[in-house]
Amino acid sequence: MFKIIIYGDFNENLIGLKLCRTLSKYGGVLHLYGGDINEISVGSPYFLVYETEHLNSLQVENAVVIFNNSNNLDCPKIAPSCNISYIVNAQDSNALSKLLSLSMPAIVCGMSAKDSITISSIRETQAVISVQREITLLSGKNLEPCEFKVTNIDKVDEDDLLIVCAILILFEKFDNGLITI
Repeated sequence: MFKIIIYGDFNENLIGLKLCRTLSKYGGVLHLYGGDINEISVGSPYFLVYETEHLNSLQVENAVVIFNNSNNLDCPKIAPSCNISYIVNAQDSNALSKLLSLSMPAIVCGMSAKDSITISSIRETQAVISVQREITLLSGKNLEPCEFKVTNIDKVDEDDLLIVCAILILFEKFDNGLITI
């Protein structure tokens, strides 16, 4: 099961629900949010999405942590052997400074030339996402800078689009340069 932890303010952004809608097309998802558990899959889900405002420690292998715009983030204790990828919005200066102080590499999503993943172009139902620096995928493979055509993006704002695409890229849920949301 692929593990995704969304750490931050529940009320700030509904990225978990948007992400689950997409992941349901890629093998299904088990979504844990507050006191609720929802399963959106046929058979055993491939993804676990856990949303939390408090995270004391991380002792998981091959997981992704999304920092979700919170002003009161405490950095969790992270087991040194964990293989964790971090995703953060470029505008979330609090999360960026926490990751920087702990020397944790992160995939930064934003519209700047210095961000890891950005949008090259966007239309009503499709976009082009640019990976601007090498990214280590969860499988251990390295992905060189490249572009992906993204389809079915209607009703997804730019920040959420970047986060969802970063997840799909990390888990290699793309085919010949195409990502379907």
